[in-house]
Amino acid sequence: MSTTTTVPSRRRPIPGADRLLMLWQCADVPISPLEHAALICGHLWVLTANDENNWDALSHLGAGGTSPELEGLDREVVRAMDDEITWYLGNRPDTVHLLDNDSPERTVGQMISRLAVLATPLLYWEGGPHQCPFYPRFRAIGDEYDALTDALIAGYRRQPRQRADGTPPIPPPLQFRTRR
Repeated sequence: MSTTTTVPSRRRPIPGADRLLMLWQCADVPISPLEHAALICGHLWVLTANDENNWDALSHLGAGGTSPELEGLDREVVRAMDDEITWYLGNRPDTVHLLDNDSPERTVGQMISRLAVLATPLLYWEGGPHQCPFYPRFRAIGDEYDALTDALIAGYRRQPRQRADGTPPIPPPLQFRTRR
């Protein structure tokens, strides 16, 4: 007779802001498609900052601005992350709250993208991330993100989702592949 003990995972089904920062610091590897998409989102912003060597642009983006150069690609990654959340929540219409494009409310994917923008200088800051002037803003948005995702996991809130991305049921989320 064989007995197998399964140790329950203590990781949140939706990564918290601290977990995202760990992924972007390459301190751990992604364990879900959502984490993989978040990692790619972070890499996009790092590559943008390094290619342009333009930290002023990141400051603009961190304050809520947009980047025409990355808007299309970032939008695809954001949508994939939002689709992952929709599927995690059951892919049902009653689990979402549709947002108009001009809504000030942000989706989970949009919040992850904003965190990725703010995390970019944290990754390179001499003295560590906590010494970076972007850290308080990262922490504030991270706390907002964690509160939203905690409420989604607990079932207290409906998922903010862009109206243009459709009402569930939706097709399976876009999967990103990277080559080694």
